[in-house]
Amino acid sequence: MKYSLVILCFLFTNTFANSSYLNSYGFLQNIEFKLYTKDIPPQKTLSNQQTTEEILMYDIIHAVWENGKWTAYTTNKTLLGVYKVGSPTIIQNSNGKKLFFIANFPGSKGGTDLYLSEFINGEWSKPRNMGKNINTPYNESNPGMLDENTLTYSTNGIIKKVDINTFVIDNGGDPQFDFTAQTNNTVANAQKLAEQKLAEQKLAEQKLAEQKLAEQKLAEQKLAEQKLAEQKLAEQKLAEQKLAEQKLAEQKLAEQKLAEQKLAEQKLAQAKAELEKKIAEQKLAEEQLAAAKAELEQKVSKQVVPEKSSISQDNTDAKYVELMKAAQKLKEEKLAEAKGEQTNTEPENLIDKIMQTAQKLNAQNEEELKSEAAHKSKTTTTPKVTTPTTTPKVVETSKPTTPTAPKETTTVQTNSSNTINDVESVGKLSTPAAKAMFPLAIQIGAYMNPNWNIIKPMGALGQLSTFQNESNLNVVWLTGFSSKEEMLSTLSKVKANSTFKNAFIVK
Repeated sequence: MKYSLVILCFLFTNTFANSSYLNSYGFLQNIEFKLYTKDIPPQKTLSNQQTTEEILMYDIIHAVWENGKWTAYTTNKTLLGVYKVGSPTIIQNSNGKKLFFIANFPGSKGGTDLYLSEFINGEWSKPRNMGKNINTPYNESNPGMLDENTLTYSTNGIIKKVDINTFVIDNGGDPQFDFTAQTNNTVANAQKLAEQKLAEQKLAEQKLAEQKLAEQKLAEQKLAEQKLAEQKLAEQKLAEQKLAEQKLAEQKLAEQKLAEQKLAEQKLAQAKAELEKKIAEQKLAEEQLAAAKAELEQKVSKQVVPEKSSISQDNTDAKYVELMKAAQKLKEEKLAEAKGEQTNTEPENLIDKIMQTAQKLNAQNEEELKSEAAHKSKTTTTPKVTTPTTTPKVVETSKPTTPTAPKETTTVQTNSSNTINDVESVGKLSTPAAKAMFPLAIQIGAYMNPNWNIIKPMGALGQLSTFQNESNLNVVWLTGFSSKEEMLSTLSKVKANSTFKNAFIVK
């Protein structure tokens, strides 16, 4: 029977040249299904399957050849065990590509049943039992293609055929066998697919995030541009407002200046009129003063002309009293006339001269009376003793060529009540001023209360000078050096004393 089918297929080869189908009536192979775990290494499959049996084992059953037998890994525990698989036949026509094979998987109708797998979207589908319309309680075997539309097979030795384009798989309500043999290669493919989907999802999320970020940046940019435009508009309005305020202020200032100028001109005209009035009053006063002066001189010339030889005590007293009264009266009159806006001291000075003249006249009369009395008594006068006066001698000191702060040499009192002489104190002074006074100086230290008992020996190396600086510290310097070399040499001697190891040259 097998050889008859082979000859029959050969006869129909040229007739169906536009179709491709391949029959394989090989022996059934034993295949063991084992439970898949994560410890199973990845499956190595062939890159180019040449036979239908390789396609069935590798691509559909996902089995591997190891240790001289076929092994497949599955997560379906009902499929665990050893089964018969084989006799694959494949056809490819306008309706696609299909592969038929024999197996005795759990759920078979008889001993061995026909199974179908279709090549869809680049992958072979899970095998499906062809149902009770094809499979019987007996053994189905030897599937083959009579032509591109007709499948032949044998049921318990009886050859049957079926149109693969019109047949319907009918399992009569029996449970359909769920072939879920998943090897680690399938898991790897699923993992790759999941990773691919995850990558696509991440890429989509990234693109969406980038799009949102771009939209956010665009919105921020528009907002910034809007704020900038509003800021510029506000600045422009503020500038216009300031310009208007400035113009208004300038206008007010100009009006104020004009008003002040008019007021100043008005005050100037008023002051000019007052000045002219005062000048006229002053001229009038001067004329009146001149007239009073002439009148006063005339009266004086008439009253103060007595001859010296005819002056007596009574006559002199009477004339003196009369003259004083006249002068006082004249003074009061002229002062009353001169009192006002124009002040003139000339009348007062003239009357003072009159009174002084009267006093001199009285003094002369008294001298004459004394002289006459002395002549009568013929007494001698005591010679006048003159005490010589001496002019104190003024000692001139040489002026310093450079102006400096005043120096003084003081006696400094120590804590032990001992005194140290020859300490030059210049009082309170800033450091730069002290540096100008002492160009070459070594700073011994700066103290609140210097211990002169310790500082005293340093006086043997130079002149001790002290001043109070800006921080109210008493700064002690060693000065009086003639050169920098001498100062450097002295510094090493000062620092040799551990008490003054921090001494330094003032710069």
